Amino acid sequence: MNNFIFTKNWEKAFLSLDKSEQERVIKKLKLFKDDLLLWNNLKSLTNMLPATHRLRIWSIRVIVQKIDENSYYILDLWYRWDIYK
Repeated sequence: MNNFIFTKNWEKAFLSLDKSEQERVIKKLKLFKDDLLLWNNLKSLTNMLPATHRLRIWSIRVIVQKIDENSYYILDLWYRWDIYK
């Protein structure tokens, strides 16, 4: 089982999403929390330290930092076209 640590940036961005988008994000994170093999399929990020991986949920991108084998910081999320600006 994976352990998530959410940052204040993530919480603020999450609360500003629509309810349907919040439900999608929660559903996907629950899926990833229970299945260790899914984390091996995350795309790596380069030149975006401290972020190490990204997760796509429909039109939303979640930025993740891997701490150890089963622990992750969930750093930020926003729409895919604006997250890297």
